[in-house]
Amino acid sequence: MKKTIFLITLLLTSKISFANNELCPQYPLPEIITTINYGTPNYISTPKQNIIKITGLKNPLNTMGLTIANFSIGYSINFSTNKINDGYCINISKINFEIGYKDLKVLIDDKYEKDTCEYDAIKKHEKTHVKIYQNELKYYAKLIIEELKYLLETNHSFYINTIKNEKELRKNIDIMINNNENIKLLKQRLLKTIITKNQKYDSKEEYIKVKESCNDW
Repeated sequence: MKKTIFLITLLLTSKISFANNELCPQYPLPEIITTINYGTPNYISTPKQNIIKITGLKNPLNTMGLTIANFSIGYSINFSTNKINDGYCINISKINFEIGYKDLKVLIDDKYEKDTCEYDAIKKHEKTHVKIYQNELKYYAKLIIEELKYLLETNHSFYINTIKNEKELRKNIDIMINNNENIKLLKQRLLKTIITKNQKYDSKEEYIKVKESCNDW
């Protein structure tokens, strides 16, 4: 019943030159909106072979359920483009962050039919794993939001030589977020804490407790 978490990160492929007083004028601070998405558990019955394909399982043969959460930092953004000298100043006027789990899946071995004692016992066990994901997100997301706000308030304008398209501009924001050491460290700590707590919960004693909750299992 070991659990794992998959981190989705933004792709980074371009370089950025952050604005300073010599390159770009002083722009107003951006409006920063943040939302924490704790995820809605989606309980899915699936063949066990699909469950044990997941890497990192401590005891695949005894795994009857698996909770998977995909953590991501997504955003929508409004910005203005201003021509200066030989380039452009890009200013972020508004950015809306969504932090959390887009997908929160609970896989249950389809050997156990819904509404049976075994299915309900596995589901009850997995609900605690869901709580672990959500509780740790509640703590770490707040810290990540603080870093994002500081980052965007400090670096909300940047200079580029040429504008190819909006996608190219967004790559600069991706770089700024994903290259930030504090944000990377917080995501790593979130992952490590979730793995540690899930492994601790998946003890031998808990496995026996789940099995003994139904007669003739």
